[in-house]
Amino acid sequence: MKRLLLYILACILLTACYGIEKGSVKPTTFSVSINEVHGTSTTFTIYPGDENAWYAYTILSEYVSSSFSMSEEEIAENELSYMLMSYNNYFVQQENNTARFSDIFCYQGTRDFTERFLIPDSSYRIVVFQIDPYKKVLLNRFCSVELKTKGTVYSDLSFDLSFSADTLRIIPSEPDATYFWDCEDTSNILDDYGDVNYYFRSLIYLYQDYQFIGNLLHTGTLEWVFSRDDKSIKDGDRRTIMVAGYADGELNTPITSVSIVYHKDSVEIIEDDYGNGNTGV
Repeated sequence: MKRLLLYILACILLTACYGIEKGSVKPTTFSVSINEVHGTSTTFTIYPGDENAWYAYTILSEYVSSSFSMSEEEIAENELSYMLMSYNNYFVQQENNTARFSDIFCYQGTRDFTERFLIPDSSYRIVVFQIDPYKKVLLNRFCSVELKTKGTVYSDLSFDLSFSADTLRIIPSEPDATYFWDCEDTSNILDDYGDVNYYFRSLIYLYQDYQFIGNLLHTGTLEWVFSRDDKSIKDGDRRTIMVAGYADGELNTPITSVSIVYHKDSVEIIEDDYGNGNTGV
């Protein structure tokens, strides 16, 4: 009898707690602060009136988003519909799935966000909308803000990439200019990214996220000895060398690149232009 009473009490408490959780979703307000805007990225902060409120956001391009000029409610409805379809198709149908809708699609509290691979000199619209993650419905609380990315940062900086035996030298046209460079297995770029531009910018964003991009920037002439500095390289391996100026917090255009095949004590240039800039070789 005692066990039965304890069980009933536990059920009542669980039901009460569940009811409180369900009933705790209340409408609130939102505001958005744009912190930084570059040519291909932006950072912003979302401030909810209630730090416990669940919300999501989307960013739309004037050039490529047909819903750019829609109302906030229409945009939010489209986004929620996509979320529900994704959740039902990829999570609900999986066995032993414990992922909650809110864990996958929603945010809580004041948070900073970064959006990348944006189109330079283009208008964007950020739309924030409140969600009840338990009922998976909108609460008709929206906020939107527009921004315009900066134009592409074109640089007059050029680079001379010269090879002597198995040594690479990168010589910038302006000795004091800041630049970023990388040497990567060509097959990795093609298989995982498709082209140099996408790979190189992804790499920059990664280093920016971990806040050590400053340690990887260079000025003046750089010397790289493959047999000494690339311990994994073997005879016949193919590498792509990429270099570009870095200013205003982002990679500049154009990107200079060249592909080579490594041979012991020598380097064979096999491609003068990878489609993103002049190699200077």
